[in-house]
Amino acid sequence: MDGKVEGPIKGVKVVLKSRAQVVGDLRYQSLAIESGAFLDGRLVQIRGNGQTSKNLERKVEKRENLSRRIERVVPVEAN
Repeated sequence: MDGKVEGPIKGVKVVLKSRAQVVGDLRYQSLAIESGAFLDGRLVQIRGNGQTSKNLERKVEKRENLSRRIERVVPVEAN
């Protein structure tokens, strides 16, 4: 994604490019965020069967929405 979205996003493999601006919750199986992307919302990872952890959802609901610009990319090794 390389544009502006207001509202929730749900996807299997979500990639936020450097110019992405998202205001809304994100539900995903796999997520990559490039340096410079903007996100204001909650993140919820979906399991392979389409389900989310109920415990995780309760924790996410208790958190305040976060607004931040991603300043750096941290490499993650795939298993």
